[in-house]
Amino acid sequence: MATNTSDFHSYSKTAGTSKNLQKPLDGGDNNTWGTYINTDLDTVVAAVNATSNLIADANENELIDFTATGSAVNHIGVTNAATGNPPQITSAGDDTNIDLTLAAKGAGDVNLTPGSTGDVNVPANKGITFGDAGEKIEGDGTDLTVASGNELNLTATTDINLTATSDVNIPAQVGLTFGADTEKIEVDGSNNMTHTAAGNITLDATGDITLSADGDNINFDDGTTSRFGIDISTGDVTMTDTDGGGGIGPELKLSREGGTQVATDVIGGVTFAGQDDGDNAANYSRIQTVVRTVTDGSEDGELQFHTMNAGTLTLALTIESDGTLIIGD
Repeated sequence: MATNTSDFHSYSKTAGTSKNLQKPLDGGDNNTWGTYINTDLDTVVAAVNATSNLIADANENELIDFTATGSAVNHIGVTNAATGNPPQITSAGDDTNIDLTLAAKGAGDVNLTPGSTGDVNVPANKGITFGDAGEKIEGDGTDLTVASGNELNLTATTDINLTATSDVNIPAQVGLTFGADTEKIEVDGSNNMTHTAAGNITLDATGDITLSADGDNINFDDGTTSRFGIDISTGDVTMTDTDGGGGIGPELKLSREGGTQVATDVIGGVTFAGQDDGDNAANYSRIQTVVRTVTDGSEDGELQFHTMNAGTLTLALTIESDGTLIIGD
């Protein structure tokens, strides 16, 4: 590459005027210079060293190199711009539709770096395709669609946050799977939601957990039979046991645990409540169990019945451990 670059090129930036480019006769290595070529810079043919395939920088290092394609008809177009508008690098040539490929060498990346407060902008209804049109990200100016011909994986070393000012919508018969299809939340075409787990399902809240069925039942079943149901409209509770044997069932068990009971402890009860004519809550009767003896192997207990009498819940009947009935307090 020539080191004496004086008069290597001189041209006028005035549109339509001739531009003078001096062509080296020997490739530019021995400071041997030829005559000037007068041509418009719109089509520079063999003006930058006809025998070279690159452009060097001021230090004579490669800046841009070129690879020729025999019978080429397509090429790169570079367009400058007036104030406030961006310059362009575009596909150009004889073909009607021409792709533009940016290729890195080896395992290198292709990096798009905007300004400090700028973005990498993709116009509306233009997408970013990965491999083929089945894997695509595209916006229409309002909505953004991420499409996959197979699975779509979101992987994070911390959290994945879905944030919307309205809803996050999942179509019917498409579920959220956790690990495998045995841990899944899904809604069918009839708006029925199913939460499936191969193990336990745990609902954990620092506040309330509310189950609302909007007038229908809340049922707990074993997969085929409802074992426990609450009728929301009436408050009725139904427990079902399908065992054909003679044992007790269904059984309602109230268990007091945590610490050893002592005599006179009330360990459980059922209260029947309603309202008076002033719409005040009132307990009209209660059934409760009292511990009398806690000695292992000799435990005693009694069952008490309380009824409301003149505004006071009063002990009406006691059944002691030996079956003795005591009327009143």
